[in-house]
Amino acid sequence: MRIAPRLRLIFISIIAVQRIAAAAEEEPRAALDEIIVTAQKREERLQDVPIAIVAVSGANLRNEGVRNLSDLNSSIPDVHVSQAFAQGYLSIRGLSSGINPGFESTVGQVIDGYFYPRDRFAYLSFLDIDRIEILKGPQGALIGKNTTAGAINITTAKPTKTFQGSVDVEREMEGDPGWTEEAAVSGPLVDTLKGRIAIRDEDHDGYLARLVSGGREPTRNDKYGRATLQWDPTDRLDVILSAARAEIDEHGRNLELIYCAPSFRGSLAAKGLSQYEDCQRNWRTGENYGRPALGPGQYDLERTTADIYTLTAALKTPWGTLSALSGYAAFDFLGQESGLRTAIDTRAVDLGEDWKQMSEEVRLVSNPGGRFDYILGGYFLNSRQGTLDQIDIFGVRGFSAPIVAHVSSNTYAGFGNLVWHATDTFDATLEGRYTQENKSA
Repeated sequence: MRIAPRLRLIFISIIAVQRIAAAAEEEPRAALDEIIVTAQKREERLQDVPIAIVAVSGANLRNEGVRNLSDLNSSIPDVHVSQAFAQGYLSIRGLSSGINPGFESTVGQVIDGYFYPRDRFAYLSFLDIDRIEILKGPQGALIGKNTTAGAINITTAKPTKTFQGSVDVEREMEGDPGWTEEAAVSGPLVDTLKGRIAIRDEDHDGYLARLVSGGREPTRNDKYGRATLQWDPTDRLDVILSAARAEIDEHGRNLELIYCAPSFRGSLAAKGLSQYEDCQRNWRTGENYGRPALGPGQYDLERTTADIYTLTAALKTPWGTLSALSGYAAFDFLGQESGLRTAIDTRAVDLGEDWKQMSEEVRLVSNPGGRFDYILGGYFLNSRQGTLDQIDIFGVRGFSAPIVAHVSSNTYAGFGNLVWHATDTFDATLEGRYTQENKSA
C-alpha cells in the first residue's frame, strides 16, 4: 500500500493589543530583572509579547533540580509532559496528538530557532539551558508546523566573550536515588571565534523496589554533550555552529500492579504472581517478568540515541537582520517490553523508530524602534521515518510478522508578520502562513 497525501494550509490572524499603563508605572520601578524572550523570532520583553507565555530561566531550572520537560508538570499550569512506551506525550491545555507514532506532535518544539516535530526530542534532558518558554495556544504563523496546541521554545547558552566555567553535581538520596553531573566551559579562542562545551551524565537507580531479585527500577543512564562555535568576523555578521549527541539507556518499567481481579489471580497466566505482588500501591513490583524463561533476550528496556547539528548565520542589514538556519537531526529508538508480566512470560513486544530530518529557514526580521515591525521568511523541512512493531512469543525474536512502515515528507512554507505600533499603548498585528506538505508511505 502506498499513500501520498498533500496538504495545503493558509493561516491568517489579526491581533489588536491595548497596552494598559498602570498608575504605579509612573513611580520609579523596583529593580527587577527584565525577562527577554524570542517567542516571535526577535528579542522582546516578556510583557510586550501578545501571547500566553510562561518563561523560566536556566538558573531557576538548575536551582529547582529540573532535569527535563516532565519535571515542569507540577510548576507550569496546563502543561503535561510524560513518557509512554515508544513515544513521548506532550499536552498543552489538554490538547495533544496521543501516543500513536504515526502522528506528529500538536505541540511544537523549537530549540535555538530550529523546529522538531517528534515528541521523542522532548525526552532529552536539559543541558546548559539559558531559558525555556512555553507558548500556549496556536502558533501557526511563525513556528514550524503542527503547533495547534502550543509550542515549547528552548534557548541554550551561547559562547561568551570572557572565560567562564561551571560544574554542578547533584545527589538524590530518596525517591529516585542517583547522581547527576553537569559541566560547561566557555570563552574566546581567537579574536573573532568563541567556543562553548557542555556535558551531562545522569545515573538513577529507580524508584520501584524489586521483590524478587532486589534493587530498583527503572534505572536510567543519560549522557548528553554539546559543542558550540561562534564566529564574528565583523560587527554585522554572526555564524554559530553547534553539534550535540545524546544517549539514553533505561531498564525496567515504571509500572506496578495495584489491582488484580479475582478471575485473573486464578488464571493459569497468573501462576506464581500472588507470591510476588500484593496488588497494592506501595512502590514495589514483583519483577518476575521481562526475561522470558523459554527463550533468550532482555526485555523492558528503552534505548535512544539522538544527534543534532545546526548552522546559523545572521547578517545585519539596513532593512533588518537576515538569518539563514540549516539543521540536521536524527534519532534511533529501540524499545522491548514484556507483555504478560507473570512468572512465566510468554509474550513480548519490540518497537522501534528511526527519524531523520533536514531543515532550511531564511527570514528577515526588521530592526527595532520603528512604527512598523515585520518578519518575512521561508521554511523547508524534509523528513524520513521508519517504524517497527513486532511480537515475540516464548522469547523467539520475530515470532510474528513485523509491521514495518516507512514515511517520507516534504514541507514548504512561507510566513510573514507585520506589527503596527499605532500609539504608545495600542498595537495591531497581521500575520499569515502558507504551508504545503507532501507525504508518502
